[in-house]
Amino acid sequence: MWAFTIHDLRPTGGLSFDLRDVLWALEPSIKGYSWLITKLDCSGDDVIEEMCKFVEEGTRDGSLGLLLGWKELNDIAFGNIHQTIDAELTGLPPGTLREDSFKNVKIAELGPPTPKTIIIRAIDSSFFEVVTTLPEHEALLRRAFRDVRVQSEW
Repeated sequence: MWAFTIHDLRPTGGLSFDLRDVLWALEPSIKGYSWLITKLDCSGDDVIEEMCKFVEEGTRDGSLGLLLGWKELNDIAFGNIHQTIDAELTGLPPGTLREDSFKNVKIAELGPPTPKTIIIRAIDSSFFEVVTTLPEHEALLRRAFRDVRVQSEW
């Protein structure tokens, strides 16, 4: 398993990329995954503001988070989100979930864990982290970003 961080910055400071760019970079190996969003703090339109509240309230009430399909996540990342501040998204390969729909997910709905699961985190608007078991993700990230660091291997 590897943890990579991405630190590409604009010349004036601030990240030069957002969640949509990370998804785009990894798309060849994660297209079709379902996405469990357990943390979401970002700026954007009214839709994304409601989603942030929904995730926060749902996880506080005992749900695992908000489940989105690949298409829904891309539509939001490319259309509704202006900047991701803090987020945690777990990518689940096809067949991991018994049901894929826009709602809060309970533990009983998750299938068996898989080694192809990926986690993408936005950390305080400072960098993104990708935790993965798939070695091809390093090459995909390095192709798309200038400052990719290996944080750990285990």
